[in-house]
Amino acid sequence: MNKPSRLLTLDSNVFIAALKEDESYNDKAFCTSAYPLCAEYDIYAIDAIYLKVALDNHAALVL
Repeated sequence: MNKPSRLLTLDSNVFIAALKEDESYNDKAFCTSAYPLCAEYDIYAIDAIYLKVALDNHAALVL
């Protein structure tokens, strides 16, 4: 059995484009669910969305 692969990218726009086919990342509920990451990691809201996608997909996002 193959090990699960992880998505690794240096550009968050490429990362989001790779996941764009998954519509669950385009709704308001998802955006608000990422908001607590702003306080937890002291980051901006848009970065929290990228981080939430990475965490949900067990991916590595390199900033």
